[in-house]
Amino acid sequence: MRPLNVFRFLLLAPLALNAQTPGPPCGASLSISLSGPTHTTLTATGTTTTDCATRDGGLFFLDGEIFPGHPPVWYCDGTDALNCVQRISTSVACFAKGEHVVEFDTSCDTKGTDANGNPVCGSSTGPKQYASFTVDDPKPSLTLILTGPDANGVYTASATYAFPSTESAGQRYVSIKFNGATVTSEYPVNPTGTTPTGTFSGCGTLVAVAESCGRTDA
Repeated sequence: MRPLNVFRFLLLAPLALNAQTPGPPCGASLSISLSGPTHTTLTATGTTTTDCATRDGGLFFLDGEIFPGHPPVWYCDGTDALNCVQRISTSVACFAKGEHVVEFDTSCDTKGTDANGNPVCGSSTGPKQYASFTVDDPKPSLTLILTGPDANGVYTASATYAFPSTESAGQRYVSIKFNGATVTSEYPVNPTGTTPTGTFSGCGTLVAVAESCGRTDA
């Protein structure tokens, strides 16, 4: 991650060198939200304000690392710099259970004075902004539904499931096996539901398994 540290330094490097008396810190704020059917889309919104219509912007970090999908260069120029709003989103599906932290670091030009006391725009930074969110345990839950036998000795099996903190079928899998042979299986499109039914007959072992993000409920 060394290149990221270099990039972080460069973004916060001075934007103007002629200010002898630095201006006030940049104004800064951060808000985050979780959206989607299983609340796995994280959106972070950072705002930088200043009194110089030159350039400002910020960097987003997630759990101490550069935010996924962050542009290599991201700032506001001219009058847009007076109130620079930056927004970025990423998936937090299959993140570890517990609290996670978003950080927003800002740099800007603010009005200071030069050696002669004249107003000039000089480099400044804003206070680091932090916001946290909590991810539910991605371990799935599963309930087996078994009926029978009918007059021919045939059983019918299915299962209800719930997959928290997932967002796609590829992160979810359910199977029911009898003596090692698959009775029914599915990569569910929806985070909750019921599998298709399957049938089997005879004596043996019936096993229902749900797999989610490397976690299993059997």
